Amino acid sequence: TLTLSFTSSESLSNPVVSLAGQPQPLYGDGPSWSATYTVQAGDDAGTSPEGMEGLALWLDASNVDGQNNTTLSNGASVSEWQDLSGKGNHASPKGSNSPTWSGNKIVLDGTNYFYVNNDDELALGSSSSKKYHIFIVYKSTGQIDPNYGSTMLFGNYETKSTTGSSSGGYPNQFYGINVYEQNNSYATSNNAYLRFAGRDNQKDFDAVWKESTIIEADNQFHIISAGEINANNKMYLVLDGNIQSITRSSSVEGLDNGQGIIIGSGNLGANAAGEIQEVIFLNDAEIGEADIAKINHYLASKWNLTASVDSDDDNVADSSDSTPAGLIPDPKPVSLKVVFE
Repeated sequence: TLTLSFTSSESLSNPVVSLAGQPQPLYGDGPSWSATYTVQAGDDAGTSPEGMEGLALWLDASNVDGQNNTTLSNGASVSEWQDLSGKGNHASPKGSNSPTWSGNKIVLDGTNYFYVNNDDELALGSSSSKKYHIFIVYKSTGQIDPNYGSTMLFGNYETKSTTGSSSGGYPNQFYGINVYEQNNSYATSNNAYLRFAGRDNQKDFDAVWKESTIIEADNQFHIISAGEINANNKMYLVLDGNIQSITRSSSVEGLDNGQGIIIGSGNLGANAAGEIQEVIFLNDAEIGEADIAKINHYLASKWNLTASVDSDDDNVADSSDSTPAGLIPDPKPVSLKVVFE
């Protein structure tokens, strides 16, 4: 049991304290108050991206304007999605219609997407020792045009114009997370409809597929993540906590091609309707499987997805798991911030 006691320099009326993200009853009067909380299993399982090493981009639909959405009304057009990482990598809308904000989610209507300008913090580097991870909370709400076959949720492949060479009119260098149309022959031949891939300027290629699951137009929010880890030389694709990985090819080097990042769609005009709640990009940092599990659980708890997400991939949904991000044997620091309004 944790007890918080504090004394102010003057009398307080109806103070509010939150512990474990929930308001707690306070006891006392005048300047002296206290609250107690019984720690529950899993309280420390999630890890917010705030202050994490390598945080290069953080888009949160509960704080689109950087002012907790106080400047937005329901259904409002979004002219810029503020980057909360502190790096200034704000996302701008592209397409014939503006994305809208509704009920703490960004709505894409199939004609639009977001673009983040190319910047040093977003570059993956030119070697085969890349280390980064991307997280996106996404719902597919519309069909993918079969003439395109897929849409890119996150990547650096908006147009054919890149700094690298090309083959058959298409650039050799790119990386991205793609959702495939359920009847696409390439996807069905792999029995997989979600792919994370990267190709360098010499056309060396790595790709990891998430088998079987079709998310096109399923109208369900999913936590999709992907990245590379140096420590075990793996390339990852993770859907709702379920991990797929491959051993990287040492021949695949730089994936940066001079383009910025597209989010939500926008690959060669292949747009698709969908909704986004959060995007996190950690770059030039080792994000291991334990870290992936913690961030997955943070997102699952925040967006009420614990019944469908298994953050630590142990075949138990977070809502039924006493250790949803796996065992955490190390002590964790605790900080306290008191705000008077």
